[in-house]
Amino acid sequence: MKHNIYYVIFDAGDGSVYARFYSNEELAIHIEEKQYERFAESSVSLLTIESKDFIKIEELVTPEKYLISLLNDYDVSVNENEIRYVLNTFYSKHCPEIKIHQKKDEFQVFMNGVLIEEVSNYRKEPLEKFSSRFENLERYRYEKTSSSDN
Repeated sequence: MKHNIYYVIFDAGDGSVYARFYSNEELAIHIEEKQYERFAESSVSLLTIESKDFIKIEELVTPEKYLISLLNDYDVSVNENEIRYVLNTFYSKHCPEIKIHQKKDEFQVFMNGVLIEEVSNYRKEPLEKFSSRFENLERYRYEKTSSSDN
């Protein structure tokens, strides 16, 4: 079985570089274009791995993990455009169903019934407050418009 993984080389700003791995080429290109410290030309590349078995890459950025990271930000409002991008690009027909379960000092984030991420509850938030950031994703679907009385 072939597994396609996209990676981007980023400039760390101190003379070194690092790689990030993505499950989707479009997401890799989008995130690379947003970065301040990047090369003049795109460094998105494809890595194909052949394996008979399932492969697991801990740091693989998927649209699901990226969406959860955006929603998990303490001030979600700064991420509204990015949340809108993810929903409209990867979930164009319907928003994913997200459910949160608390397990000791972490929250388990399930998307469409699949465990996507375990998030540390370092802020010691109650489950209801943490969960509220993941509710009603449709509100991010469309850009806010302001009306003016001219």
